[in-house]
Formats: sequence, structure tokens, C-alpha cells
Amino acid sequence: MGLLKPSDYDEYKRIWLETDPILFGVTAVVSVLHSLFEFLAFKNDIQFWNGKEDVEGISVKTLYANIMMSIVITLYLFENETSLLILVPQVIAIGIDVWKLT
Repeated sequence: MGLLKPSDYDEYKRIWLETDPILFGVTAVVSVLHSLFEFLAFKNDIQFWNGKEDVEGISVKTLYANIMMSIVITLYLFENETSLLILVPQVIAIGIDVWKLT
């Protein structure tokens, strides 16, 4: 039957029929722009760390703390069945943070 439950079809139909088209369009544009800017931030973060030859001036303890906090946030998002639009970039950010330490 696919990824959607039968109750999801009714919910999507309600969203399309009851939401103001302008609000729906603005939400879609903002979501696309947010995803684009997040991708560009990931790209620039990777470029910065590729150019680093040492971690002088950077707190490694802060990187470890950031990874731990990101893991807790990700687990919370998994538990609450958050949208993949939010969950996937969070997991990618954890991967990039772990890569920074190698």
C-alpha cells in the first residue's frame, strides 16, 4: 500500500482543501529556501574544515559537547516522529560534526 496509512490520505486531502493557497505557497517557498541555505551552510562548513590542518584555536571539548547535544535532540525528534525535512539535516549535521573530529 505504500508509506501512507489510509488515515493519512484524508489528512492530506484536508490540508490541500482547507489551507489558504497563499499561506501554502509561502510555506513551500520558505521550506525550500531553508533547505537550500542549510545545504549551503553544510557545504561551507565542510570546505572550512577541509582547509584546516590542525585544530589550533578550536575547542575539541566543545565539538564533543555539540555532538552529544545533537544526538539528544535527534533522539527527541525520532521519538516525536518529526518530519524528514527536519530529521535528515539533523542527522547530516551529526555526521559532519563526527567527521570534524577525525
